[in-house]
Amino acid sequence: MFKYVLILGFRFQIILNMSRPAMSLYASFIGAAPFTVGVLTACYAVLPLFLAIRAGKIADAIGDKLPGLFGMSSLGMGMLLPWLFPYLWSLFASQLLTGLASVFIAVSLQNVLGKSLSG
Repeated sequence: MFKYVLILGFRFQIILNMSRPAMSLYASFIGAAPFTVGVLTACYAVLPLFLAIRAGKIADAIGDKLPGLFGMSSLGMGMLLPWLFPYLWSLFASQLLTGLASVFIAVSLQNVLGKSLSG
């Protein structure tokens, strides 16, 4: 189990850490002002700021599988959205969706790892 959590966590971090600079560069490429690029970068952290504790409670209540699947599918949709719709609004939606996905993925993987090591 530890091996699978490690692989999923590693892939998640690669996707996340490679997409965030790419989103900023793409926003600049399509003509966004520097302030707008900064707001776009900050959008990633808005939903995790307000929903992190709630995501943990959801994972505790319904288990780790559904929040993990929701997080992975939301991450995929967040990465696909700017490719399908190459506009600035899709970058904002993508960053909000990716931020939400990161909370659910992190909570689920941490719960799975904690449960597998405790007994």
